[in-house]
Amino acid sequence: MMTKASAWDKIFCGLCFSAVVWLIICFFFGIMPAIVQQNSMAPTYCDGDLILMHRLDEAELPNRGDVVTFFAEPGNSTLYVKRVIGLPGDQIRADDDVLTVNGRFFDNIPGTGSWIVNVPDKHIFRLGDNRASSYDCRYMGCIPVEQLCAKIL
Repeated sequence: MMTKASAWDKIFCGLCFSAVVWLIICFFFGIMPAIVQQNSMAPTYCDGDLILMHRLDEAELPNRGDVVTFFAEPGNSTLYVKRVIGLPGDQIRADDDVLTVNGRFFDNIPGTGSWIVNVPDKHIFRLGDNRASSYDCRYMGCIPVEQLCAKIL
């Protein structure tokens, strides 16, 4: 006959085993957890939100609209979370908060402002969803593709 203690031990061991298997699978497929430490992507992601990221290969280019993480400068430990707006060769234009990519409407978010950017080769243009308080490519310029870390799942 099994005692209550040994039944709980089996359940606990099963949960621990499942957690270890899940972590190994995540590591093998390049999935990592992170906590958002800014509100520049609000309301999509807010300060304190837990996110899962998929590590990008060096040759992998994200799609327009994907949310990615990157370091603004090599050696800087601040991980930024932003939405990909422009890919290499794109022209990004904002007129009174109306954002267009290559002449096609993309979105209309307050705080975008008015400006024009041509995305250079091997670079990506990213913006935060909370445009009124986002330190993004409007201020830091286009980011080289090699500075990409991961794509948010």
